[in-house]
Amino acid sequence: MPYIGLTGITEVGEIQFISELWKSFPLNRSLMLGFLVSGKQLLSITHENPRYVNLRELSSLLKKARGFFRVLHFNSQVPEYPHQIEQLLAKFGSEIEGIQLNLNNPSPIFIEQMINMQLSLEIIFQVRQRYVEYPTLFLEQYNSQELAQLGKCKYFLFDASQGKGIKGNIPQILASYQFFQSLPQLSRMNYAFAGGLSGGTLGEYLQNQTLKTFSFDAESQLRTKDNLRLDYLKVKDYLFNAYSLLKE
Repeated sequence: MPYIGLTGITEVGEIQFISELWKSFPLNRSLMLGFLVSGKQLLSITHENPRYVNLRELSSLLKKARGFFRVLHFNSQVPEYPHQIEQLLAKFGSEIEGIQLNLNNPSPIFIEQMINMQLSLEIIFQVRQRYVEYPTLFLEQYNSQELAQLGKCKYFLFDASQGKGIKGNIPQILASYQFFQSLPQLSRMNYAFAGGLSGGTLGEYLQNQTLKTFSFDAESQLRTKDNLRLDYLKVKDYLFNAYSLLKE
């Protein structure tokens, strides 16, 4: 089932607000709640970006979010990231449905091992912007066997923004989608997009009938001006417009 995503959840009150609001939008989609986690947090380093969840509070937040598609959005800059993910799954794996890999060329072997370790876990593979612009570079990075391993992911996410609020290039997204769909190993993949999404920009994407079938996720454009929390009016506008556009 395609999802509508809200990422950067850090407070119980945000989950309570979203839970009540979601009842007003009877869509045949799941609502993905994304919790940002960095590898540096596992090294006891506080993340400077307030969108990242406090790991001491994560378990209680995930319990409050039961019934939604709960996803950890994980990034790391160190080669030991597989061990860091194993740590996260050991602690929170029973409380999540998915993990999004915001990594630079993650290992296909490790992805396959992760899926075998937790069969119900849905993997969202973030396709970096250089591959959206030049998708043939993907074949220089990954061989046929590795593509087959990546094909076990649940979603490929085209994300120009990576949390920076940059809008995606719709013709590039569509061209990349056609390219990846043409690869036998990835032909059954589900697809998603992100990048500068808000209630105001969503229509630019969803007027395209192909993108209307994709999952999508919003983060930076739904924050308060100080970036400390979700802006409830922006969240309401985003979900209302998603509902209006998708029910057409």
